[in-house]
Amino acid sequence: MRLFGVELRRLLARRLYWVTALALLGLLALIVGQVAVSSRPANAATIAAAEAESRQLAETARRDCRLHAPPEQQANCDSLVGPPTDQMILTFRFVTETEPFVVGASVMLALLGFVIGAGFVGAEWSAGTLAHLLTWEPRRLRVLAAKVAAAALGSGGTALLITAGYLGALYTVALTRGSVDGVGSGLIGSLLLLGGRGVLLTMAAAAGGAAAAALVRSTSGALGLVFGYFVAVELVLRGFFQGIGPWLVAPHATAWLMRTARVVTPGPCPTCDPRVITISMWGGAAYLGGLLLAAVLVAGLTFRRRDIT
Repeated sequence: MRLFGVELRRLLARRLYWVTALALLGLLALIVGQVAVSSRPANAATIAAAEAESRQLAETARRDCRLHAPPEQQANCDSLVGPPTDQMILTFRFVTETEPFVVGASVMLALLGFVIGAGFVGAEWSAGTLAHLLTWEPRRLRVLAAKVAAAALGSGGTALLITAGYLGALYTVALTRGSVDGVGSGLIGSLLLLGGRGVLLTMAAAAGGAAAAALVRSTSGALGLVFGYFVAVELVLRGFFQGIGPWLVAPHATAWLMRTARVVTPGPCPTCDPRVITISMWGGAAYLGGLLLAAVLVAGLTFRRRDIT
């Protein structure tokens, strides 16, 4: 526990941790601000303004129709109407519009976790401080386990605070400038569970980033490894071989966050209908957990045998 506490304090003292966390916090604040600016509550004043704007648009459309429409279509000009009032009022509705915001924040937090984990361990290799650390604690696997756990817990705590603040800010916007009609304990519980799964995904990504950096001995190498995978495999290779879709990371991460994911693969013959494979939430969790465990084990084996100077 002492070693873990030391590593956690070292993580929280790193500039990369605070810069990336504050950058993501600023981005989410901009998103909330944009929602607040664009949203208008559906009260008597906004409804009246929307109805007036709709009538003005309808009158403009009728006038243009009389000027430019062919004679045989002039009779239809008077039937033109403006857009519906509910389409004229952009109201942020907490019940129906919050989930995509939380999913997007969870994905960004997972990326943040990977960067923090990779940067935490990769910096040790770049600075050459591992050799000094191992003179104090020579048990290498214990050192690596403490670093991976510190990266996961530190990133998870950050993700928890940011997710809670993000949900609170969105609810405040809906309460003051949007609509909270229909909000109940069921919806709140569902959003909290979604946010919790996002926090766990962030912790797993941070642990994976730490393991990847320990394996390739640099932060840039770990980031390049993951970026290369998503470009070469998730985008390019999947475009040519759609049958590998159920075996990739992205669908399983989606299943974990959204409780289920569907992957469409080609049928067994050229004229057959495509197959739809459903990945459950627990199937996604088992896949991601197994992948993380394999990465940590491989990193531990190489870290145990590698020369460190």
